Amino acid sequence: MTDTFARELPKVSVVTSHGRQLLSGGADERLIDILGRNHVPWSAVAAYVVPKSGGDPRLSPSLDRTLADFEDASEILLYFNRNVNPFNFSIENFKTIESDDPGSEATEYVYQRLDNETGLAESFLKKLSPEECRQIIADRVGDTVRAAVPPLRRTRDLT
Repeated sequence: MTDTFARELPKVSVVTSHGRQLLSGGADERLIDILGRNHVPWSAVAAYVVPKSGGDPRLSPSLDRTLADFEDASEILLYFNRNVNPFNFSIENFKTIESDDPGSEATEYVYQRLDNETGLAESFLKKLSPEECRQIIADRVGDTVRAAVPPLRRTRDLT
C-alpha cells in the first residue's frame, strides 16, 4: 500500500477561456467534492489527467475518485466547457438594492460589475417591481434597435 501522504498530490486546476484557477484539495477528497466546495458545477467540466510519467493529458471520467487515487497524475485539468468564468458567478456576497416601489416587488435580478483582467466581480441583488421590469425591457429593446437598425435617411427634402 502506498503512503498517500508521503507523495505529492496532483494539482487541480479549472481551465476556462479566461485562464486557470487552482483549486485546493486533500488526499481523501473526491474530485466532485472539490468542485462543489468551489461552486463549480460538475456537469460543466471535463477532467483531463496529465501523467507524471509524461505524455498528453487524457480524458478521465473521475468525479468519484479521491486525489490519492490519482497515482500517476501530476495535474488534473478541469476544462470548463462553457464560455464563462465560473468564479465570477459566485454570489456569496452581494449588496441588495431595493425596488423603487417597495412592497410591489415582482421579481429580482443579480447584476454584476465584472473586471476580467483582475478577476474581480461585484454583485448586486436588485428587487424589481412590474413597472421597473417593463422599463428595463423597453430600455434594452430601444438600445438593441438603435444599435442594429440604421437611421432613417431622407432621400428628398420634404419642405
